[in-house]
Amino acid sequence: MKQLFKQSLLLAAALAAAACSMDKIGSDDPAGPEEGLGYLTIGGVALNVDTETTTVGGTPKAAPATRAIDTDGYLISIVDAATDTPVQGTLDNGTKLDAEFTYSSLFTTTTEGNRTAHLIALRPGSYYVTARQPGAVSGVAADAPYYSGKSETKAVLMKKKDDAGYTPAAFAVTCKLANIKTTVELTAPLKEVFQPAASTDDSRLKTVVTVGSNSYTFEKDATHTEPLVYFKDEAGPESTAGNEMKIVLSGNYYTGDPADIAAGTADPAKYKHVSMTKTLLHVRAAQWHRISIDIDHNTTGNLQFVFTVESYVYDDTIDTDVTTFYADADVEDEIGEEEPDKPETSDPDAPTVLFANGTAAYTITDAMYDADMGQWNELMTIGLTPKADASVASYYAVFTSDNADFRQALTAAGYTDGKVELYPANGAESYCKADATQLKTKPAGMAGLLKYAGTHTMKLVAKDSKGRTSYTTLTITVGGGSSTPSGQGPTVVWEGGNIDERFTLTAANALTTSCRILLTSATGLTELTADINSEVLGADDLQSVDLAQHIDLMNPGELADGLKQLGLLPEDGYKGKTSSVFDISKFLYLLQLLYNQQNTSGNCDFVLTATDAGGTTQKTVMFYVEK
Repeated sequence: MKQLFKQSLLLAAALAAAACSMDKIGSDDPAGPEEGLGYLTIGGVALNVDTETTTVGGTPKAAPATRAIDTDGYLISIVDAATDTPVQGTLDNGTKLDAEFTYSSLFTTTTEGNRTAHLIALRPGSYYVTARQPGAVSGVAADAPYYSGKSETKAVLMKKKDDAGYTPAAFAVTCKLANIKTTVELTAPLKEVFQPAASTDDSRLKTVVTVGSNSYTFEKDATHTEPLVYFKDEAGPESTAGNEMKIVLSGNYYTGDPADIAAGTADPAKYKHVSMTKTLLHVRAAQWHRISIDIDHNTTGNLQFVFTVESYVYDDTIDTDVTTFYADADVEDEIGEEEPDKPETSDPDAPTVLFANGTAAYTITDAMYDADMGQWNELMTIGLTPKADASVASYYAVFTSDNADFRQALTAAGYTDGKVELYPANGAESYCKADATQLKTKPAGMAGLLKYAGTHTMKLVAKDSKGRTSYTTLTITVGGGSSTPSGQGPTVVWEGGNIDERFTLTAANALTTSCRILLTSATGLTELTADINSEVLGADDLQSVDLAQHIDLMNPGELADGLKQLGLLPEDGYKGKTSSVFDISKFLYLLQLLYNQQNTSGNCDFVLTATDAGGTTQKTVMFYVEK
């Protein structure tokens, strides 16, 4: 990765120089490009296409291969970073460019076939370049990849193109896949136990994949090589949540002995229509979802679908009784004894709720906490599985306990009658993570429960998108022990400063201010995130210096090198540290210059959320940045 800090300071200096140049020019229309004083000349645009698509959630075995391809028809725009609007430049041969023009417009080809790139004249300022494939992204289509890209923002200085020693600024754009590549493969054992049917028959084995408002039907003979289907990224690149992908497998499944099929003696009456759904979250462009679906079965009539999404959901198994799929089945005869009456009656088609171990009971002991390592070896996880025709819309929990201290702690935390809203609004986000398919305790949640020995009941009330409700009573047994974490969470303080007061950052103090945030933990840090909330800087501004609005400092990914250059990430990271420093000092000068470039003042906050086995602490480092 480039030497980020050095280049960031150079960029900041260039932005300041560009701003000074604009002040001198004023509002009058400057002279033409050959006179040079009112325009600056930038170099050509290097355009490549990255044809390597990453598997979801994984890291490619090698760096993505970037190769030059025939991009003459790609559409280019030069965008003023200050206003985020395309501008019309002028080539050095006098040709006026449109706001969007083809890449080939930047070149002249001689009769001998030699190709010369033209320089582009622009007013002083900061710009970035976008490139996209002609046409539009399809909602969903086979063999329809769509590529687009955006360069980093650069300052263009006021120069004549023939000034001695002047090197034009060059913009490089790498176009990446802008839609979601998807393949489905059904294994041979799965296909064997489904009824052969005509392609127009609804009883045929098929997989319907839906992303947003677009769906595609993969037939049973689909493979990981064809068809290659591309979905539109409806959520967009700025979305933090991404898209939801729903996978529905359906067909007529043979409920008899699979050996009958091989022997040619299968009873047609034993084929029953089944439908199974898997939902994937955080689906984004430039990902390749390689979906494999397998089946396992046994002689008791139970059916196990195994959905595997390569590098994303590995062997994620959903166990479902075949009889629950039968629209015309006698459920009591097929399943056996009826369940005992409950205070509330669950809709049979409402979401099912179980611990990850497949039961309604879970035990927490001090052996789950490794005091030497300062971490939990296991986190309590609850899965929610809706029917195929719906999704989980909301759920909450109602706690009761034989431990009076636990009941009192719930009341003190503001949970009336033990009720805790969990999804979509999470009223216990410091202690657990909750989404439409899973509820998982954080280390702080495990520590909190371990403090209260006894038997706790958790009635989880889940409602699906069709209004059907289930009431599931889960039992949590807690043993307690001497190695219980403190429950206090990490400490977060500003060395020599007051973290609870807003600090005014100016051009005069930006280089001399020390902002070292000291992080201490009795058990070792397990999670650390930073959210940059600015009234002035957007995602693109932060991206220009290789930062993001939300940064997972435990798993920084491609941001790691840049964070280290800026002092925001120690070489050995934060994970497991009992004492560490989040040092913002080096970034403050660049921050002040970025605000100066925007010609405005405003607030910029760094929200730090630190977690260890004892709990979670959130502190905000607050700045008022003067231009």
